[in-house]
Amino acid sequence: MSMGNKQRTIDRLRISYRLYVAFAGFVLFSVAGSCLSAGYRIDPGPIAPLAGLCLILTGSVCVAVEIGRWEPVVWIAGVASLLECLGMLTGFPFGRYDYTGRWWPSIPIGSSHNFPLLLPFAWILIVGGCYLTVRPFASGWLAITLAAVLAAAIDAPMERAMTSTFHYWAWRAAGPVFGVPLTNTLGWLAVGLLAAASLRNRQGETAGGYSPRVLALFCGFIALSGTLGGLEAAWFLLALLGVAIWLAGSLPGRSVGGDV
Repeated sequence: MSMGNKQRTIDRLRISYRLYVAFAGFVLFSVAGSCLSAGYRIDPGPIAPLAGLCLILTGSVCVAVEIGRWEPVVWIAGVASLLECLGMLTGFPFGRYDYTGRWWPSIPIGSSHNFPLLLPFAWILIVGGCYLTVRPFASGWLAITLAAVLAAAIDAPMERAMTSTFHYWAWRAAGPVFGVPLTNTLGWLAVGLLAAASLRNRQGETAGGYSPRVLALFCGFIALSGTLGGLEAAWFLLALLGVAIWLAGSLPGRSVGGDV
């Protein structure tokens, strides 16, 4: 690595570290708020969606900074948004579902659908975070495939929280995967492959950064939020995935650490 590239990597890690710290702070704030709301039946009002907005934005931007180039970030967001709109209108490739409008901010699509503006950022966080988690252990299409599989594995239990805890969307028909149709998991695998394909052989990403920690904390936050409503296998699986991702990002020689 040339001195110029090394300096750019260091600068990028400094930025991503600050974003990671901000993200962790919003996670802690949201956890505390969820616990207070559940324990004392306090209505958080607009604080909850604002905290969620800040959480998704700081996490996704941290991942985007470590990807290192804007083209694949735009590709992930664009592909995900296009296919999510297609899914809402036709049921392909995920199945039939509707966004409730509770994921703020949202805009109307057609006469009876809502599109959450944070949705493409969530895809960047999950798909990009999964890729940067597996990238030190694989390359090329193997890394793309592993990232897509990991993203689909995260989404499967996460769906349970998004529908029953946060009520962000609702499925028109139940299914075998934590109450969600199997087509959703297959759709996530296919869209994950397509969205992450732009990262193949892409130079400039910051492997060994903070994205795995962001993704792990995100999984932990969703699992804990679900647990406040009752113990379920989905929360255990999501927490287990979060721990595995955190450990993968903390292996010796992989993570840069907090000295930047």
